[in-house]
Amino acid sequence: MNKPNALPDKVFRVDKKIVIKSLLPFQVFMILALLIFLNGISQIQKTIASSEFWWWVVGIIGIGLILDLWAILYERIELKDNKIISYVDWGESGEILDFISVKERKTIYFNSLGFEYNLPKGKIMRFLLPYKHYNPKTMQAIMQEILRLNPQIKLEDDLVKQMVNGTYKNRLFS
Repeated sequence: MNKPNALPDKVFRVDKKIVIKSLLPFQVFMILALLIFLNGISQIQKTIASSEFWWWVVGIIGIGLILDLWAILYERIELKDNKIISYVDWGESGEILDFISVKERKTIYFNSLGFEYNLPKGKIMRFLLPYKHYNPKTMQAIMQEILRLNPQIKLEDDLVKQMVNGTYKNRLFS
């Protein structure tokens, strides 16, 4: 009999380099937008000379560092018994043995793997697993472990097949 607070069977952590690389474009965009919108395009030299601009830059970098640190410390995927728990968005979980298929799903916030399963009364539910902060070897290990527990899951697109066979390349990982 399993204890309710038992330790997870496996824990997969995010890749620190990928987390930092994924948030850098947002920070650069925000700094450039700030540069243009504080005083307009014609006043860029004036904007760079102002202390207000540099305080905003420090704030943007600070927020980026906080987001990076949060992701590095708290984002993880746990496999516990036959459950998968994703701590990207507050601990969403799914029952691996109930999954029937998986394919890439794009949302406003993340590209995710969408694991689908049937609910009573013919409804289909989806468990989303964001993957952008994980290196390819970690994603391969996660997918292989899920398929070991439930080999009946149908792999519906090339990205998922690449993750399983180890040919997936995360563009942020290089």
